[in-house]
Amino acid sequence: MVKCLSSLVFETLLNILLKSVSFLLLFSVDFFGSYYIRIHRRFYYNLQRSISTIVFSSVRFGYAQKYKLELRNSYHDEGMQTQESSERNSSTSSVIDVKTDINKNTIITDLITIADYYRFALTQFRSFPLSYGHSTVSAQEDAAFLILQSLKLPVEDGIEHWGACRLVRYERELLVNFIERRVKDRKPSAYILNGCYQQGEFFYVDPRVLIPRSHIGEVLRAYTSYSTAQPVKDRANSSEDELEYDDYFPSYSSDSESAQVLVDDSQLLLPCRRQVHSILDMCTGSGCLAVLAALQFAGVSVDAVDVSQEALAVATMNVQAKQLSHVISLYCGDLYAALPAGRCECYDLIVCNPPYVQSRVLTALPAEYRHEPFQLALDGGEDGLAVIRRVLSGAHRHLRVGGGLLLEVGGPESRPRLAAEYPQLFGEHKGRVRWVKTINSDDEVCYIPKEFLAAEYLQI
Repeated sequence: MVKCLSSLVFETLLNILLKSVSFLLLFSVDFFGSYYIRIHRRFYYNLQRSISTIVFSSVRFGYAQKYKLELRNSYHDEGMQTQESSERNSSTSSVIDVKTDINKNTIITDLITIADYYRFALTQFRSFPLSYGHSTVSAQEDAAFLILQSLKLPVEDGIEHWGACRLVRYERELLVNFIERRVKDRKPSAYILNGCYQQGEFFYVDPRVLIPRSHIGEVLRAYTSYSTAQPVKDRANSSEDELEYDDYFPSYSSDSESAQVLVDDSQLLLPCRRQVHSILDMCTGSGCLAVLAALQFAGVSVDAVDVSQEALAVATMNVQAKQLSHVISLYCGDLYAALPAGRCECYDLIVCNPPYVQSRVLTALPAEYRHEPFQLALDGGEDGLAVIRRVLSGAHRHLRVGGGLLLEVGGPESRPRLAAEYPQLFGEHKGRVRWVKTINSDDEVCYIPKEFLAAEYLQI
């Protein structure tokens, strides 16, 4: 309202000034009595009116555009002020409460194409203290996933492929609502859309389960993507001199389309693909690792365990969606105790992504993590090793000879704690634990063969 009044005052003053100039011009014509100018007086009068009209129109248009732009970004300025205030108070609050007031009608009217909404989402995501890592690792990736998946478009095509496409109104309303929820509620995009991608496979998720992001999925895909056209030697009946490195674990170049998995120079090798017939997935959650294993290993049977019945309900949905009910069996219970009788020494591979976050760290996690069942799925106890200890202690009696445990233990800070806890296993002993480096992780996933999971190596 104030801006409109100021524009009217400015126009009035400008009109008075132009009228005064016109009056002086006409007065000079009468005063000097120039016959030539008298004849063309009407011409000058019309010229003056034209100039006035152009000036007034420009002023009105300029003020209208300025007011429209300010209206469009008013909520954005408020959000920036909220962010600055939150940053000043970050030392006293671990979770920043961000509030934004999006003028939805203005946005829906002005933004038309997918590229418009991608730009808008990216601006919003970067303007507020959002956290990533829940199946997306950056604001760009999160915005692209939220928009393309909302519109049921192939995410793998990228935003550039669809950017010029125009959206109908209900699609624009849908995107504005989702973007607002992502910013205001700090809710991960995977929960907003009830799904995410893990190694190219789509999985249903909701707040009953952790959003899939285990690095073990990358290891499984790289491990089993090794070309089956090349002969694979029998590890059990071959000497180490006869076996080549790639007979066990493939290593992909940086330009490979598959996940790149790099390994160190230790002599410990993963079991041959053709010798993996039975897999146990501990702490399965959404069932994503069990599904990936079943899809990658031909003819394998998979047992998946979780302590949460609610999580297993989600896992059941994903298993049925992939039509793998005949391959994957789900069990509810506490780690190995959930398995039926007679499951000792029957698995060639155990995969496990257990809770490994220290309890004191949970309260400092970004707001996005609070939408997850973090107490059950993330809390690893005081030192982050509470569940890992139990997984290690029971692995030996459930693995076949030649099998091993593929275990995710957390960030680099977990490795020293494990070395201090189990010096005979994780200490400076070459060949007992193989640390697998992937594109997105370093010192977070390890492989331990059955022989080194015996009791003498787990002594403190």
